[in-house]
Amino acid sequence: MEFIPERLITLRQINQLSMRELGERVGVSHTAISNYEKGEDRPRPS
Repeated sequence: MEFIPERLITLRQINQLSMRELGERVGVSHTAISNYEKGEDRPRPS
């Protein structure tokens, strides 16, 4: 499955979550979320 940063941004905003809140929910740092959204890194499959 292809990772699309814009989709992550849209879904996070729809759910009214900050990067920090999303990171806490999924177990990564807010910095990681920021990097995913900027396309500088990709989430690893679990």
